[in-house]
Order: sequence, then C-alpha cells, then structure tokens
Amino acid sequence: LWAKWHFDLDIPEGAIPGLLARNITADNGELKAHAATEAERQFGYSISYARAHRGDDKGGEESTHHAQHKQLDHKLPGTTLGRPAKRGESPPATQALWNYYEYMRELILLIVKHNTDVDVPHLAPDGFLLQDPPVRPTRINILNWMKDNLQDMSLDYAYEDMLAFHL
Repeated sequence: LWAKWHFDLDIPEGAIPGLLARNITADNGELKAHAATEAERQFGYSISYARAHRGDDKGGEESTHHAQHKQLDHKLPGTTLGRPAKRGESPPATQALWNYYEYMRELILLIVKHNTDVDVPHLAPDGFLLQDPPVRPTRINILNWMKDNLQDMSLDYAYEDMLAFHL
C-alpha cells in the first residue's frame, strides 16, 4: 500500500515480504540508540554491531549492497561505470537526472523482479524441488514453501505494532 501511494507502484501481494530477522548485523554506531534497544526488547530480536572500520565483519551485507547497486546504478543516466571521465568527455553527473523518488521506484521494481521473476533452483531445498506438481523456483516461492514447512527462522510479529513503534 505504501509503495502504491508513495511511488505509484502496484506490487503483487507478498512480492516483498516483511520479515524480522532474529539477529541484525549493523555498522558500529548507527543503531546504537535507545529506540533500537527498545525495539530489540519489544520485538525479540538482537543487534550485532560490526567492529569499527571492519567491513569483513559484515561481508554478506556489503556484497549484497554492492550487487544491488551494480544491477541498477550502472544502468542509470549519469553513471560513471566505476571509472573517471576521460579527457574531453562531459562529466557523467551532467546526465544524472533521477531524483530520490524516481530512483526508489526503479529499485523497488528491481527487488520485485529479483524476488518473483528470477528462477534460482540452486537455492531451493530438495523438498521444494520434489513437489508434484512442480512450482517455479523463484525466491518468493521458495520462501513461502519454507514458511509452510516450518523452515523459516524469522520472528513472528504484528506489522501494525512495528509500524506504530516506528511512528
């Protein structure tokens, strides 16, 4: 509903599931606050803080972040493609015309496609792959199967409670 109102998007139901991990890895400092500690207490998760200046403490998060940027950012007007402009070329930033809302709209569409349109049989448990009739092995279908078969480790929570807490 929020994405429809804020970014004018119709997202299929369940395409971006709301999950609450049992443990969240964060940069050292950005979540060290009373509100985060209170959320830990109320919702039953924990926060692990990476050591300062140690990107290797959160390698999975860093590589996912890098991959998402590479999938979208290098396709946008004004991208540098990771290299400086050569002599005589106009600076790529002069072509960068997207604002925050345009960028986020495209990022949300990319996430929906990533979850619903990309087959990832290598991520599927054997039980999922042996279903009869077969189900397409997308990330969202695998997640739903794991939830149905009690193989999901996320915490249960009331979305409305979480929303109220963050307001």
